[in-house]
Amino acid sequence: MLKIFTGAKHDHPMADLKEARRLVAELPSGDPIKALEELAHWFESIRAEPFVPAHRAQLALLLDEAGQSAARRLGREYVAAQRLSKVQEIRWWNALNGFWRESAQTFVDLLKAFEAGEKGADALKSSVGLLAVRALRALATQMKWLYIRYGPLEQSVWGMAGGVMGLAEWRKVARAPVQVYAGIAGDSTPEQEFLRMVLLSVSSPDSLLPLEVDIADRLIAAFVPGLVVTPTPQSESTYWIDIAAGSPPLRHARPPEKATTVRYISTAPAADKAASHQEAIVRSRAIPAELGLGDAYELGPVAEVLAHLATQWSAHPPARRHERHRVKARLTVAPGFDGALDMLQPDASLAFTGEGTESWIVENVSAGGFGAVVTQAPRDWVKIDGLLALQPEGGTNWVLGVIRRITREAVNQAGIGIQTIARAPTPVEMRVQAGNVLGLDSEIGILAAPLRPGDRETRLVTRAGVHAPGQGLVLESDGRQYVLSPKAVAERGADYELLDCNVMMREAG
Repeated sequence: MLKIFTGAKHDHPMADLKEARRLVAELPSGDPIKALEELAHWFESIRAEPFVPAHRAQLALLLDEAGQSAARRLGREYVAAQRLSKVQEIRWWNALNGFWRESAQTFVDLLKAFEAGEKGADALKSSVGLLAVRALRALATQMKWLYIRYGPLEQSVWGMAGGVMGLAEWRKVARAPVQVYAGIAGDSTPEQEFLRMVLLSVSSPDSLLPLEVDIADRLIAAFVPGLVVTPTPQSESTYWIDIAAGSPPLRHARPPEKATTVRYISTAPAADKAASHQEAIVRSRAIPAELGLGDAYELGPVAEVLAHLATQWSAHPPARRHERHRVKARLTVAPGFDGALDMLQPDASLAFTGEGTESWIVENVSAGGFGAVVTQAPRDWVKIDGLLALQPEGGTNWVLGVIRRITREAVNQAGIGIQTIARAPTPVEMRVQAGNVLGLDSEIGILAAPLRPGDRETRLVTRAGVHAPGQGLVLESDGRQYVLSPKAVAERGADYELLDCNVMMREAG
């Protein structure tokens, strides 16, 4: 009889593998949230039991496989959802993150037991490659979900990943391909799974929307087979990581201290592929089949993410356009298009109270924008591409900005990168013109700066949905009539569009 326990007989429901399979088969297939929550509980439960390592490994593989369908389904629904209540969003995310966190921890613990020579762990010898791939796949996916909520990224994630990679190298299985999941095509290696983590980390995910992070993760899976990890720097090395330090990778522009645990990666080949595929999408208006995305995503976001990845992975990092200056000052912030209007013309808003504003701390400023710190839990409207009205403490003028980067440094603290898009925003009343027909109803827009005679171009912020292709916008100022002809949407958020417009001026009739 198989001796499952190292100690006395136990009554754990999964002590018998046949019973464990029955319990897994009874998971609620129609409720992916509950299924993932239950699986996370089982992972935690089997780690607490004195199962022999071989039995715990069988259970870990079983539970991990059982959650793949639910995790894929819920993940797709999460990133595609336009509006979720805060309670709903938190539960969905917790279910996904909890499943991957518990899966990763279980596989890592098994590999630690093997490395430490725990009694019975020698039975895992032939499975080290598969356990390492599963551990790193779970860690990479957990990291993705942490990035989707903008962190904070737990330092233990990199510590565990480095430990698994080191063990795989020691056992000479780092580049040994294994089938990750039965019945699902596609082999992988511990090195490729580790590279997935590295590439996502160096892709500036804190400047991407949740859907874009998801796309980036899927694209990375298509690019890592052509990359390698080396123990010595190569002429084309772009990043390095110390697998014993528990820290993320860094640009090779800042070389590390010499150590046997430092590893080097060249992302330049992946950058070239990303750029090539982005050009192919623009040219053919189709997503290349080799990217493995199917019809899950629209062309535009995929092309934008490919361009972003090509820039971040290139041998030459993107240069900062404006020099930063460190400051410490308060910044009054109002969110969204309506919030900006309330600040710019408070007398016109019957609902104006100023209660929607927040006070943030500015840490640095440049000609292009601000770096701010939110010292309380960021509100729901703090999102990439979100529009803000901003007023530095002591100032009288407002500026408009767009959130470009969110880094959650702690549960109740986030760093916010803001790009300034208008330094003299001016509310204007305008009407939509289609052909020779001028609409009767007026709309409120915000010019990036007041119009002057002779202006040929301008930028205009409108509420989302106001402008349609082929339409013009007509407004009057200082006895003159201006016709704005939008030529491009420079920016688009949930509640606004920033339009680049040609200007034609005529005397008001």
